[in-house]
Amino acid sequence: METLTPILLGIIAAVVIALLIKQITGTKDMNGLKSEISDLKTKQAEAQMQALSQQQELLLGTQKVMNDQLNAIMKNVNENLSSTQKNINDQLGNTGRVINEIKQSFGAVQETASRIKELASDITSLQDMLRAPKMRGNIGEMLLEDLLGQMLPKKNFMPQHAFKSGGIVDAVIKIGDRLVPIDAKFPIEDFDRVVKAEGKEEKSKAKREFLKNVKAKIDSIAENYIKPEENTYDFALMYIPAESIYYEAVITEAFREDEKMERRNELLNYAMSKRVIPVSPNSFYAFLMAIVYGLKGMAIEERTKEIVQELQALQKDFGLFSEKFRITGKQINQALANYSESEKLASRFCDKLEGVTGIKGELPGGRE
Repeated sequence: METLTPILLGIIAAVVIALLIKQITGTKDMNGLKSEISDLKTKQAEAQMQALSQQQELLLGTQKVMNDQLNAIMKNVNENLSSTQKNINDQLGNTGRVINEIKQSFGAVQETASRIKELASDITSLQDMLRAPKMRGNIGEMLLEDLLGQMLPKKNFMPQHAFKSGGIVDAVIKIGDRLVPIDAKFPIEDFDRVVKAEGKEEKSKAKREFLKNVKAKIDSIAENYIKPEENTYDFALMYIPAESIYYEAVITEAFREDEKMERRNELLNYAMSKRVIPVSPNSFYAFLMAIVYGLKGMAIEERTKEIVQELQALQKDFGLFSEKFRITGKQINQALANYSESEKLASRFCDKLEGVTGIKGELPGGRE
């Protein structure tokens, strides 16, 4: 429709121009005007046909573009659908795998829970076993021996050392020619009774019993294991296998019944008066480190003594060599003197012989 509007305007303009020309010339007749109008109609028809043809081509082009765009859209849609379908399938596959993994994990969790239950039962059984004082003592001895084995050479400690009196100490540390006794049978069960006691009176009674038994243990260690006549040092170690017990009993004095000055550090002072030193795993480790450094120093000292002895032996050997060398030099000098004297005698003998025979002779070596 937009294409036809310029054509109509052109026709109207042509008619107006024709009328103007007719008025100007005044010579043209109606036949000429009709002819012009006919030509104009023909041109109009041609223009309309051309416009229709252009419109048709435009429509066909637009249709082709739309078809191409539609095909592209359909292609993209199909590709997106295929990709989406693939993603959905992959997700479904992953979901299936995740579900299987969850099932497996759940089965593993159930198995772990079952093992934990069994372990809890074993721990309960172990706790029941450890309630026996002898078993607790054996555990303490094992921990002590393990720590000694980690820190010291085998030649510097001995577990279950027997004394001539028949007493057997849990371990001894050998420093030089002397021994440090170590006892690991601390009365842990008495400590447990204090912890588990309910009520002030019951707890107070348990504390008194604990202090009494610990002091008795200290007395036993001092009497049975400190034996200088059997090459022990004049002190022994009381190994407390739990840091918490050592802290409560020795450091904080949690079991002391009153605040009297003379009762402070009661347990530690009592042990030191008997030359028994309480040690925890940490403080015992520090003690062993000091021993290790001491043993290294002793090894260096021993090696130094050996070196001095070797140097003394070398000095003695060198003295013998010097004496032999001096004697040999003296003998060489004597031989040289004898040689010179012999040479002089030989020379005089040759001179005399020459005087008798009149024949000039030569000494060995070309000398006359």
